[in-house]
Amino acid sequence: MRRGMHLAWPDAKKALQWGAFFVVWAMVASVQAELCRQQPDTLLEVKVSRVVDGDTLQLQDATRVRLIGLDTPEIGRDGKPSQPWAQAAKRRLQSLVDGGEQFYLLPGEQARDRYGRLLAHAFDAQGDNIEARLLQEGLGFAVFMPPNATLADCHMHAEQRARSERLGLWSGSPVRQARQVDAGGFALVRGRINKVERTRDWLWLELDGPLVLRIATAELASWPALQWHGLDVEVRGWVIDRGANVARKGRKRYMLTLTHPLMLEVLMGADQ
Repeated sequence: MRRGMHLAWPDAKKALQWGAFFVVWAMVASVQAELCRQQPDTLLEVKVSRVVDGDTLQLQDATRVRLIGLDTPEIGRDGKPSQPWAQAAKRRLQSLVDGGEQFYLLPGEQARDRYGRLLAHAFDAQGDNIEARLLQEGLGFAVFMPPNATLADCHMHAEQRARSERLGLWSGSPVRQARQVDAGGFALVRGRINKVERTRDWLWLELDGPLVLRIATAELASWPALQWHGLDVEVRGWVIDRGANVARKGRKRYMLTLTHPLMLEVLMGADQ
């Protein structure tokens, strides 16, 4: 997907075209702000004691908070190096916490994750969303995990702004081809759907390479009606390594479960 622009106006016609572009961009930014804003008096005011990483906070009462809708690169631990932009994301979140302003949370419909952390959106004193701030600066990926998808559109708009301007992690090439998938963890992947199979519980979409996608059949009503076979797609989410034994049985070793329509984008004329 090619992006980029040159800010040069050699004639009046192009000046008008670029003027129209910036008007549209300002409107998009305004829409995003409204999508991302909450009234502070409807939120839970908290005190933050520590920033763990770019998407995790610890409150003064020792509660760990995992921010909803944002996945930042992993901080290195146990001798492993940090992923690119991980420390930058942590520093940016720390700067927002250190601003001396009030800090607010909006807990998710699903309030805890499997690690016992509180799942919540964070907001500043003006009611602006903290996850969106990091996303629009290119310091993380938008992620969508129902039922905690209240700000999904806000977060996607924020990410798209960073992506179009090649900010932060988008200055590199974070998107992998499906045939390059060789490990579990969060990934942004492009590939072509080569095989479609439906069972009682799942719709299975096999990509070129070792990755298969799945959507719960009970959730298909919330997805567009598509002819899946042959589509070029970009998907995001957590890849599960099912092990070499699965591959030896003729199945795809890696699996990614799609739980929200924004986790899949159909590509038109994309470079594969």
